[in-house]
Parts: sequence; structure tokens; C-alpha cells
Amino acid sequence: LTGDAVFPPPVNEHRRPDARLFAALGVDADDCRIQDLRKQGSGRRYARIHGPEGRSWVWCAYSPERRENGAFVAVAEFLGRIGVRIPRVLVHLGDACEIVSDDLGRQPLQEVTDQVVIEEALADVVAQVARLHVVGDRAARLEELPLQPGFTKGLYDWERDYFREHILGNLLGADELWADAAEEYCGLRSRLLAEPTVPIHRDLQSANIMLVDGRAYLIDFQGMRRGCAAYDLGSLLFDPYMSHPAPLRQRMWRRYGEEVSRLGGVPPADELLGAAAAQRLLQALGAYGKLWRADNLPWYRQFILPALDLLAQAADSGGFGCLAALAREVRARAVHKGVGAEA
Repeated sequence: LTGDAVFPPPVNEHRRPDARLFAALGVDADDCRIQDLRKQGSGRRYARIHGPEGRSWVWCAYSPERRENGAFVAVAEFLGRIGVRIPRVLVHLGDACEIVSDDLGRQPLQEVTDQVVIEEALADVVAQVARLHVVGDRAARLEELPLQPGFTKGLYDWERDYFREHILGNLLGADELWADAAEEYCGLRSRLLAEPTVPIHRDLQSANIMLVDGRAYLIDFQGMRRGCAAYDLGSLLFDPYMSHPAPLRQRMWRRYGEEVSRLGGVPPADELLGAAAAQRLLQALGAYGKLWRADNLPWYRQFILPALDLLAQAADSGGFGCLAALAREVRARAVHKGVGAEA
């Protein structure tokens, strides 16, 4: 483009909210304070706007180069219409690539330690996810919703290769370990591809669930796409940030199935949970390895061993013995390399 074309400022630590946002919120910029929130990938930056009289909002600046970022507002409106609990979008400046949403506070599920609260929150989440998968599927088929490209053989293989590159290769220097699990993985992938597809959150982990007055809200849903319903449940119940015990996972899986049936849908078969969780954990492990070593974010290192433990459990429960053995061997080698030691 040439001439008078105007581009949004870069998404970096120097970026500040567009002046029009303050006018839309009915406050003076000079009366507000900006507090940076957790660092985000995918070309996004979040901050809390502290306004007068104790009011606050969450501001997001996003890069237009990532297709999923531009879909956030449309997906938020869709989720709100079908009754899934999310933060309301209050202001969207499309030309500036900035959004202001409700401030949901400071309690992600990831930081909760009370087991009673955790179980109540998970029950709330699985009910909302069932609504997304059943009611959302019906609604999405009637709308031209800007979902991201759905799960295909290529996307499943990309998640597998993320693990192979960043854990087997870059971390351990042991690419050959994949050989024994390769054929079995093809069966796992085929099993997931054979399932009906529904709109899924795609990143349904505890860090993306906020608790407000005992109620769960979903965030970071801009990557929503069509995929196997069990993928969301695998992400939620086999979450390395929390490592839920097996009996709790089973209770929540059964509750999800009951909610799906109540809404008129057909729950996935029980064996799908282990397969989908194993697939998701390959992606998560690849991300932890990349974020730690390539992006210099050592906080993610601590989740590699728990994720390998969960990968072994998920693979065992799904009947994928070679993949479970691989997870245990990788864990042993990672411990030998000191991955589990204090950074």
C-alpha cells in the first residue's frame, strides 16, 4: 500500500491505548493508570486500565498479521449469544486493532488450590463447553462465523511435529525416539479425524478460565475452530498447570457427557478422551520447549515433567502403549538433563 495508508503502531511494551478508547469509556486519559498484564504470544499485548472511582477494564492491542486476532470480537459476540460466559467487549477500534473488555479480576483457575472450588469450577466449565459443542454447533452452521481453519491431518501432524522438534530434537537431541511410536500415532490421528467436528475453544486450559464470584468465564478463545469435541476436554482435564487426579477427570468427563445428552447431542465415546488428551499434550509439550528455550521464558520449564506424566497416563488410558512408553523414556532423559531441577 502507498499514499496515506495508516497502520496501527507495533504491538510492543511501548504501545499505549488509543485516545479514542478513553472517550468511549467516558473517562479522561489523565485520570487513568495502565498496568501491564501477563505477556502474550500471537502478537497480542494486554494491560489493565485503572480508571477513577475504582473502575477498571482490560485493554488488548493485537497484530492484524495474525488472522485469529481479528476474529476475536466476532467470536465473542457468538459465544455471548449462545450463553457461554465470557468478558463483554465494550469497545473495538478495528482500525487501531484495539479492544477493551470487562475486567474479570485476578483469579484464573490455574492459581486456585482449594479442591472444592476447583471441582465446582470444572463442573461449570464442562457445562459451558457442552453448550459450545452442541448449541454452538447448531448456531455456527447457520452463520458465516470467522473460525480458524479446522483440525485436519495437517494440523494434527503439526502438533506432533512441534513436540518432536522442541522436545525430542532441541531439548534431548534424540529424534530417533519417535520411531517406535510413529505407526501407533497414525492410528491415534485417524481415530480423531473420524469424529464429528464441532466448534472448539482449542486452548481450554486453566490459565484461560477466570473465576468471578464463583462463576467460570472463558477467555483467549480467538483460536476457535472446528475439531473433535474431546480435544477441549483433553485440554481441560489433562492440564499440566494443575495435574488433576484421575478420579476427578473421570467425574468431569461423565458430567460433560450428561450435559451433552441433556442438550440433545451425542457424547464422544469414552476412549476418545485419552486419545485427544495425548494429542493436545504433544502440542503443549512442544510449546513449553519452545517458550523456554527459543523464547527465553524459563517459567514454562516447570511444566514439562508434569506434561510428560500426563501424556503417559492419557496414552495408557487410550490404549496407546508405545506412546506411553515414549513419554516415560522422554521423562527419564529430561530428568537426567536436569529439566526438573530448580531454574
